[in-house]
Formats: sequence, C-alpha cells, structure tokens
Amino acid sequence: MKWQEKQKIAKGGEIVSFSYYDKDGKVKKDLFDKMAEEEARSLIKASEIERAEEEKRKNNLKEAKKILENIQYTASSQIRKYYDEVRRYKIKIEQSKEKIQEFDKLLPYIKMLRAKVMYAKGRKVVTDEFVHFINKNLSLLNSKEDLQKFLIFSRYFEAVLGFMKFYEEYKDQLLQTVKRALKRAKKHG
Repeated sequence: MKWQEKQKIAKGGEIVSFSYYDKDGKVKKDLFDKMAEEEARSLIKASEIERAEEEKRKNNLKEAKKILENIQYTASSQIRKYYDEVRRYKIKIEQSKEKIQEFDKLLPYIKMLRAKVMYAKGRKVVTDEFVHFINKNLSLLNSKEDLQKFLIFSRYFEAVLGFMKFYEEYKDQLLQTVKRALKRAKKHG
C-alpha cells in the first residue's frame, strides 16, 4: 500500500489537500501562525492536554495524570533533528550562487527525509501524525521549480516546531502540577 493510501485511511478516507498558497497564489497569511499552531496542536495532541486540564479543574487528579502520561506524540527534540536537516539544506541553497541548480541537486536528499522518518516510525520514536506531516510537505516538492515551496516549508516547519515546544512545555508543567497536587492530597488525606 502506498503512503498516500495509508494517509487517506488515517484521515478518515480522504487525502487532505494542502497548499502554502491562497487562491491568488500568495503565501497564506496565517500559514506561519494559525495553520502552524493547528499543525503543532495535532502533532502534540493538544486536545488530550486540554482534556487533562479539564479533569484537573474538576479535581480528578488521578485521571488528569493518567491522560497526561498516556499522550503519545513525537517529542520536539526528535522533530528538531529533522528540522535541523531541512535547515542545513536551506542554508546550502541560500549560500549557493545557483540556487535553483543547488536545490535540484539536493532534492533527492531532501526527499530522503521521508525514508528517515519512516525508519524512525518503525523504531516507534515518531508518530503517525509526524509521518503525515512530513509526507504531505515533501509531496509538494517534485522538481527544481519547487524551490520556493521548499523555502516556505522550511519556515513552516520552524513555526510548527516553535508552537510544539510551547505545548510540550505546557503539558510537562501541567503534569508536574498534577503530581504535586496528588502528593499533597496523599500527605493530607
């Protein structure tokens, strides 16, 4: 089964079309803001963090702790490894006098990120959500004419990583707060 078909199944039967551009051919105004944050929320499973926060508010501390400890996501440190690789390619291209030719030369190596992410998936260090993120973005890069898309992807990836780090830290702080509250409750009860 092709990865596109697997992604179709993972998204409830439809392949989600994705583009960096609006209908006028300009970079979407909210690409590096709202869209990147939504992507990060999906990668970190922010809805589960919010569910745990609601349980904490209801004083269901054990349930909140259970939810937080069971959230499976790709750690931002793992994602950073792939972002750093994209960034290295971007720098090589930007430093080249012949940017399009350099991108064309590097494109097979950029596309190899998919294989690296699939290997990490096989080792269970990245999630399906991260695989989908990489697949949908790399699928936009097919020829030397896609240099601009690669540069946008690099920025988009940076924005997603920034939002992810925020949500990851928030989740970790919430978990520590819940653990301290459980410890105090056990001590006093």
